[in-house]
Amino acid sequence: MRRYWPIALVVLLLDRASKIAAKSLLPAMPGGSYPLMPGVIHLTYAENTGVAFSMLQIAPWMLALLTFLVLVAAALALRRWVRPNRLNSCLVWALLGGGLGNCIDRLLYGYVVDFIEPRFVHFAIFNVADIAVTVSCILLALMTAFEKNGEEHGKDSGKGRFRKRGDAA
Repeated sequence: MRRYWPIALVVLLLDRASKIAAKSLLPAMPGGSYPLMPGVIHLTYAENTGVAFSMLQIAPWMLALLTFLVLVAAALALRRWVRPNRLNSCLVWALLGGGLGNCIDRLLYGYVVDFIEPRFVHFAIFNVADIAVTVSCILLALMTAFEKNGEEHGKDSGKGRFRKRGDAA
């Protein structure tokens, strides 16, 4: 699992580069927004002082600490509960890279820079780190649920089952 850490680095670098560009370019646009696909996706500068959907607005350092603690807890929990395979490992590292990206924003600015705004549906403005965290969590949850579901219904391969002495191999 450790050999996939570059995924976290790539997510973190993409997140930081996109936020730096958004922070420097978008506020100068009319209305702080640029229509990437008019009426569908706009790049709109926003400062999120809370957590998901601007909830829980507390001191930035407390949010950064909370984010860091959640990342550590998630890493430990995922290490214990998620079957170690290539895809799961990649998803865990993407999740950690995204969480770290938002944590860095809170420490540097006191808020998270958001800039991706879907206009075809009323939804929150988000960023690259949010995408990495959300997609990773959803896929890890689905994969874990399907793996456990398969084991409960007897669809596992039977590996690791014990036989009584004298049973045919």
